[in-house]
Amino acid sequence: MFVVPDSLDAPLHLLLDVLRAEDPAGAGDVGAPPRWVVRDPDDPDALLEGEFRWSYHVQRDLADIERARDPGATAALLARAAARFARGSPWEAVGERVHAALESGREVMLTLRLHDPELLGIPWEYLPVGDRPATDWPGLAVRLCSPRVRAVPQGRPPPDPP
Repeated sequence: MFVVPDSLDAPLHLLLDVLRAEDPAGAGDVGAPPRWVVRDPDDPDALLEGEFRWSYHVQRDLADIERARDPGATAALLARAAARFARGSPWEAVGERVHAALESGREVMLTLRLHDPELLGIPWEYLPVGDRPATDWPGLAVRLCSPRVRAVPQGRPPPDPP
């Protein structure tokens, strides 16, 4: 995570790098759900404690959203899915910092750099901040980006797939 130096007047800018956790032995549990972690802000080679979990409950919450007809029920389901995904993860510590900034009147720009396409299905804008989802905070902007997206140089056709 990259943090722009704090100034009481300036918005708080946070960049969270969310990466797929790999089993160092390469064995892993076959069929186990993937896990993701966040880089430590002070040491880019280290990871923050905790992990995001792609559990059955998160998947069920996301599937329930497709059946919801009421916008209020949909928002509640999105918030529940994001909260379950983030429980026990590095977001808990980051969320406290975001919450403190917002409570003090500072705006927050949160950028999530997602290193896996599966992560785009998570309703990140509903992550819990304090006792409310991020969407309920007018001073909080959430951006998603994916470093896997590449641009093709102008005037050159993309290479043929293998």
